[in-house]
Amino acid sequence: MVAREVYPWAGHQCGELGQKVQRLEHDVRGAVVVASDIKTTNASVRAGRRLFFKSGTLLSPFFGINYLDIDTRVQGITSLADAFPDGDSINVRYDIQLENDDKYAGAIGLTAGFTNGTSIVFEWNKSANSERYLFSGTVRY
Repeated sequence: MVAREVYPWAGHQCGELGQKVQRLEHDVRGAVVVASDIKTTNASVRAGRRLFFKSGTLLSPFFGINYLDIDTRVQGITSLADAFPDGDSINVRYDIQLENDDKYAGAIGLTAGFTNGTSIVFEWNKSANSERYLFSGTVRY
């Protein structure tokens, strides 16, 4: 008899807490950042040919190397009011450290330039443990 009474109550309470935790995930932007230290260094070298076409289009395939060093730390506090049935809150102190192991990556890509002043670039970076893709567009007037 006790089990029938306890489990529905626990399920109901856990369901409410789960909804509040999901809401916390969406409300993290309101957290108070106590300290942050963000250091990023990015350097790259590219080389390639410029191929001109009669239509005025320019294609430029290239290759190169990219150095990316990320060292980031963010600390802060966030609170979830009324997290429990009795109205108690949860205060969460967080400390996030992010850095990359693979500093160097090879790069290959293609730039296409058009007579109307637009251009697009596609680039693929590959290191031992990661891949990065870059796609960008430019309009010059």
